[in-house]
Amino acid sequence: QLLCAALLTSLAACALKPSPPSVQAQAASQSLRITSSFTQQEYPVHIYLPPNYAASLQSFPVLYVTDGQWYFAMVKQMLEARGLQVILVGIEEGGKNRRQIDYVLPGALAYRQFLTQELIPQVEG
Repeated sequence: QLLCAALLTSLAACALKPSPPSVQAQAASQSLRITSSFTQQEYPVHIYLPPNYAASLQSFPVLYVTDGQWYFAMVKQMLEARGLQVILVGIEEGGKNRRQIDYVLPGALAYRQFLTQELIPQVEG
């Protein structure tokens, strides 16, 4: 948790500005939609793979970013600018104002299950 907090703090300190939502999907290496059986919502997900991912036999750390519609492109630019070999996964808001359900109790319990039992196993696989 400390490492994650330090990374997020250093990323937040960067002067790069977030791109508008229309740019987010274009910045991704891959985009997909995952429907959660826990929240009954479809979530757009964008995945960035580091440049040497396909040719490498090593495993890469994965950074998950919620509110991906706002922060995916910005974090991707930061990773590339620093030459960090990290897989980036940006999770967009499921439906309109879904953050008001997924980020607070009791809805956060189902959203956590979506992340830990559906999304993360699929990405890590």
